[in-house]
Amino acid sequence: MSARAGEKAACAVSGKVVDGGALCNIALAERLDAGKYSEADRAAASAVARSVIENKKAIDDALEQVTDLQRCKKQVRKIWRIGASRLMYTDMAGAKAVSSAVDICRAVGKGAQSGYINDTLRALSRHDIVWPEEVLENIAVKYSWPYWFCAQMVDDFGLEFARDFLLYREQSPVSLRVNPMKASRNTLLEQMDGAQPSPLDDDGLLVRMSNAAGTDQYKHGLYSLQGTGRMIASRHGLANGL
Repeated sequence: MSARAGEKAACAVSGKVVDGGALCNIALAERLDAGKYSEADRAAASAVARSVIENKKAIDDALEQVTDLQRCKKQVRKIWRIGASRLMYTDMAGAKAVSSAVDICRAVGKGAQSGYINDTLRALSRHDIVWPEEVLENIAVKYSWPYWFCAQMVDDFGLEFARDFLLYREQSPVSLRVNPMKASRNTLLEQMDGAQPSPLDDDGLLVRMSNAAGTDQYKHGLYSLQGTGRMIASRHGLANGL
Protein backbone atom coordinates (compact mmCIF):
# COMPACT_ATOMS: atom_id res chain seq x y z
CA MET A 1 0.00 0.00 0.00
CA SER A 2 1.13 3.55 -0.73
CA ALA A 3 1.78 6.23 1.86
CA ARG A 4 -1.36 7.56 3.53
CA ALA A 5 -3.24 4.41 2.44
CA GLY A 6 -5.43 4.37 5.54
CA GLU A 7 -6.31 8.04 5.20
CA LYS A 8 -7.06 7.64 1.49
CA ALA A 9 -9.41 4.81 2.40
CA ALA A 10 -11.04 7.00 5.07
CA CYS A 11 -11.49 9.75 2.49
CA ALA A 12 -13.32 7.37 0.16
CA VAL A 13 -15.41 5.80 2.93
CA SER A 14 -16.50 9.11 4.45
CA GLY A 15 -17.58 10.27 1.00
CA LYS A 16 -19.70 7.16 0.47
CA VAL A 17 -21.40 7.66 3.84
CA VAL A 18 -21.86 11.44 3.76
CA ASP A 19 -22.63 11.87 0.07
CA GLY A 20 -24.00 8.45 -0.83
CA GLY A 21 -25.89 7.39 2.30
CA ALA A 22 -23.86 4.20 2.83
CA LEU A 23 -23.52 2.64 6.28
CA CYS A 24 -20.10 3.33 7.77
CA ASN A 25 -19.21 -0.23 8.80
CA ILE A 26 -20.29 -1.74 5.50
CA ALA A 27 -18.44 0.91 3.48
CA LEU A 28 -15.32 0.34 5.61
CA ALA A 29 -15.52 -3.41 5.20
CA GLU A 30 -15.94 -3.17 1.43
CA ARG A 31 -13.02 -0.78 1.06
CA LEU A 32 -10.62 -2.60 3.37
CA ASP A 33 -11.47 -6.06 2.05
CA ALA A 34 -10.76 -4.88 -1.49
CA GLY A 35 -7.09 -4.07 -0.77
CA LYS A 36 -4.07 -5.35 1.14
CA TYR A 37 -4.06 -2.93 4.05
CA SER A 38 -1.78 -3.26 7.03
CA GLU A 39 -3.26 -3.29 10.54
CA ALA A 40 -2.02 0.28 10.99
CA ASP A 41 -3.75 1.35 7.77
CA ARG A 42 -6.97 -0.38 8.83
CA ALA A 43 -6.88 1.32 12.22
CA ALA A 44 -6.22 4.71 10.62
CA ALA A 45 -9.00 4.26 8.06
CA SER A 46 -11.52 3.29 10.74
CA ALA A 47 -10.56 6.02 13.23
CA VAL A 48 -10.42 8.84 10.67
CA ALA A 49 -13.61 7.86 8.84
CA ARG A 50 -15.59 7.47 12.07
CA SER A 51 -14.39 10.80 13.44
CA VAL A 52 -15.51 12.60 10.29
CA ILE A 53 -18.87 10.82 10.07
CA GLU A 54 -19.78 11.06 13.75
CA ASN A 55 -18.91 14.76 13.93
CA LYS A 56 -19.86 15.81 10.40
CA LYS A 57 -22.45 18.40 11.41
CA ALA A 58 -20.09 20.18 13.80
CA ILE A 59 -17.17 19.94 11.36
CA ASP A 60 -19.19 21.46 8.51
CA ASP A 61 -20.50 24.25 10.73
CA ALA A 62 -16.93 25.11 11.80
CA LEU A 63 -15.63 25.01 8.22
CA GLU A 64 -18.47 27.23 7.02
CA GLN A 65 -17.17 29.90 9.38
CA VAL A 66 -13.92 30.15 7.39
CA THR A 67 -14.91 29.10 3.85
CA ASP A 68 -17.81 28.28 1.54
CA LEU A 69 -18.18 24.50 1.53
CA GLN A 70 -20.68 24.49 -1.30
CA ARG A 71 -18.35 26.21 -3.77
CA CYS A 72 -15.73 23.46 -3.77
CA LYS A 73 -15.68 19.95 -5.18
CA LYS A 74 -16.61 16.91 -3.10
CA GLN A 75 -13.04 15.64 -2.93
CA VAL A 76 -11.85 18.91 -1.42
CA ARG A 77 -14.67 18.83 1.14
CA LYS A 78 -13.73 15.28 2.16
CA ILE A 79 -10.11 16.29 2.77
CA TRP A 80 -11.13 19.43 4.64
CA ARG A 81 -13.32 17.35 6.91
CA ILE A 82 -10.46 14.99 7.74
CA GLY A 83 -8.17 17.91 8.55
CA ALA A 84 -10.89 19.65 10.57
CA SER A 85 -11.70 16.49 12.54
CA ARG A 86 -8.07 16.27 13.58
CA LEU A 87 -7.93 19.93 14.56
CA MET A 88 -11.15 19.68 16.55
CA TYR A 89 -11.15 16.17 18.03
CA THR A 90 -7.56 15.04 18.47
CA ASP A 91 -4.48 16.33 20.23
CA MET A 92 -2.56 16.44 16.95
CA ALA A 93 -0.68 19.73 16.62
CA GLY A 94 -2.36 22.20 14.27
CA ALA A 95 0.54 22.38 11.83
CA LYS A 96 0.75 18.58 11.63
CA ALA A 97 -3.02 18.23 11.10
CA VAL A 98 -2.87 20.74 8.24
CA SER A 99 0.22 19.20 6.63
CA SER A 100 -1.28 15.69 6.82
CA ALA A 101 -4.38 16.95 4.99
CA VAL A 102 -2.13 18.43 2.30
CA ASP A 103 -0.35 15.06 2.02
CA ILE A 104 -3.72 13.32 1.57
CA CYS A 105 -4.61 15.85 -1.11
CA ARG A 106 -1.49 14.95 -3.06
CA ALA A 107 -1.94 11.22 -2.43
CA VAL A 108 -5.41 11.24 -4.03
CA GLY A 109 -4.16 13.15 -7.06
CA LYS A 110 -5.48 16.59 -6.12
CA GLY A 111 -2.14 18.32 -5.59
CA ALA A 112 -3.33 21.41 -7.43
CA GLN A 113 -5.79 22.03 -4.57
CA SER A 114 -3.18 21.68 -1.82
CA GLY A 115 -2.72 25.42 -1.32
CA TYR A 116 -6.48 25.94 -1.02
CA ILE A 117 -6.76 23.13 1.52
CA ASN A 118 -3.72 24.39 3.45
CA ASP A 119 -5.01 27.98 3.68
CA THR A 120 -8.51 26.97 4.78
CA LEU A 121 -7.36 24.59 7.50
CA ARG A 122 -4.79 27.08 8.78
CA ALA A 123 -7.60 29.62 9.01
CA LEU A 124 -9.69 27.13 10.98
CA SER A 125 -6.78 26.35 13.32
CA ARG A 126 -6.64 30.07 14.25
CA HIS A 127 -10.40 30.57 14.38
CA ASP A 128 -12.48 30.60 17.57
CA ILE A 129 -15.47 28.47 16.58
CA VAL A 130 -18.81 30.07 17.42
CA TRP A 131 -21.61 27.63 18.28
CA PRO A 132 -25.34 28.49 18.25
CA GLU A 133 -26.66 30.10 21.44
CA GLU A 134 -30.06 28.40 21.59
CA VAL A 135 -29.74 25.28 23.76
CA LEU A 136 -31.15 22.61 21.43
CA GLU A 137 -29.50 24.05 18.34
CA ASN A 138 -26.20 24.26 20.22
CA ILE A 139 -26.35 20.57 21.16
CA ALA A 140 -27.58 19.52 17.70
CA VAL A 141 -24.74 21.31 15.90
CA LYS A 142 -21.88 20.94 18.37
CA TYR A 143 -22.53 17.23 18.97
CA SER A 144 -23.88 16.42 15.49
CA TRP A 145 -27.38 15.25 16.41
CA PRO A 146 -30.50 15.78 14.25
CA TYR A 147 -32.38 18.76 15.68
CA TRP A 148 -35.70 16.88 15.64
CA PHE A 149 -34.19 14.14 17.80
CA CYS A 150 -32.91 16.66 20.36
CA ALA A 151 -36.36 18.24 20.53
CA GLN A 152 -38.04 14.84 20.90
CA MET A 153 -35.67 13.85 23.71
CA VAL A 154 -36.51 17.04 25.61
CA ASP A 155 -40.24 16.51 25.08
CA ASP A 156 -40.03 12.90 26.28
CA PHE A 157 -37.50 13.10 29.10
CA GLY A 158 -36.98 16.74 30.05
CA LEU A 159 -34.04 19.03 29.34
CA GLU A 160 -31.66 17.80 32.07
CA PHE A 161 -31.78 14.10 31.11
CA ALA A 162 -31.83 14.91 27.39
CA ARG A 163 -28.75 17.12 27.71
CA ASP A 164 -26.83 14.44 29.63
CA PHE A 165 -27.81 11.78 27.10
CA LEU A 166 -27.02 13.85 24.02
CA LEU A 167 -23.68 15.11 25.32
CA TYR A 168 -22.51 11.66 26.36
CA ARG A 169 -19.94 10.16 23.97
CA GLU A 170 -18.92 6.52 24.15
CA GLN A 171 -15.41 5.65 22.92
CA SER A 172 -16.54 4.84 19.39
CA PRO A 173 -18.17 1.42 19.79
CA VAL A 174 -19.87 -0.26 16.85
CA SER A 175 -23.60 -0.64 17.47
CA LEU A 176 -25.29 -3.89 16.39
CA ARG A 177 -28.94 -4.92 16.41
CA VAL A 178 -29.61 -8.59 17.11
CA ASN A 179 -31.99 -10.40 14.76
CA PRO A 180 -34.30 -12.14 17.28
CA MET A 181 -35.56 -14.49 14.55
CA LYS A 182 -32.10 -16.07 14.30
CA ALA A 183 -30.27 -15.44 17.56
CA SER A 184 -30.56 -14.13 21.09
CA ARG A 185 -28.46 -11.35 22.51
CA ASN A 186 -27.03 -13.69 25.14
CA THR A 187 -25.87 -16.09 22.43
CA LEU A 188 -24.00 -13.36 20.60
CA LEU A 189 -22.55 -12.04 23.85
CA GLU A 190 -21.01 -15.48 24.36
CA GLN A 191 -19.77 -15.78 20.76
CA MET A 192 -18.28 -12.30 20.25
CA ASP A 193 -15.22 -11.34 22.28
CA GLY A 194 -15.62 -8.08 24.14
CA ALA A 195 -19.27 -7.58 23.18
CA GLN A 196 -21.39 -5.64 25.66
CA PRO A 197 -25.18 -5.31 25.88
CA SER A 198 -26.47 -1.89 24.91
CA PRO A 199 -27.85 -0.13 27.98
CA LEU A 200 -30.42 1.63 25.80
CA ASP A 201 -31.97 -1.15 23.70
CA ASP A 202 -32.87 -4.77 24.53
CA ASP A 203 -31.72 -5.99 21.09
CA GLY A 204 -28.58 -3.86 20.97
CA LEU A 205 -24.94 -4.87 21.28
CA LEU A 206 -21.82 -2.72 21.45
CA VAL A 207 -18.56 -4.11 20.09
CA ARG A 208 -15.16 -2.70 19.25
CA MET A 209 -13.99 -4.01 15.90
CA SER A 210 -13.01 -2.56 12.53
CA ASN A 211 -14.88 -5.13 10.45
CA ALA A 212 -18.26 -5.83 12.05
CA ALA A 213 -19.68 -6.51 8.57
CA GLY A 214 -17.14 -9.28 7.95
CA THR A 215 -17.98 -11.77 10.73
CA ASP A 216 -19.70 -15.13 10.23
CA GLN A 217 -22.53 -13.95 12.48
CA TYR A 218 -23.14 -10.95 10.22
CA LYS A 219 -22.96 -13.04 7.04
CA HIS A 220 -25.55 -15.44 8.49
CA GLY A 221 -27.91 -12.61 9.41
CA LEU A 222 -27.63 -12.91 13.20
CA TYR A 223 -27.29 -9.16 13.54
CA SER A 224 -27.40 -5.99 11.48
CA LEU A 225 -25.43 -2.76 11.80
CA GLN A 226 -27.64 -0.09 13.30
CA GLY A 227 -26.85 2.91 15.46
CA THR A 228 -28.35 3.10 18.94
CA GLY A 229 -30.08 6.37 18.09
CA ARG A 230 -31.79 4.76 15.11
CA MET A 231 -32.90 1.81 17.27
CA ILE A 232 -34.42 4.17 19.81
CA ALA A 233 -36.11 6.24 17.12
CA SER A 234 -37.48 3.07 15.49
CA ARG A 235 -38.89 1.75 18.76
CA HIS A 236 -40.35 5.14 19.59
CA GLY A 237 -42.10 5.22 16.23
CA LEU A 238 -43.48 1.70 16.69
CA ALA A 239 -44.71 2.51 20.19
CA ASN A 240 -46.59 5.49 18.81
CA GLY A 241 -48.03 3.63 15.84
CA LEU A 242 -45.86 5.41 13.25
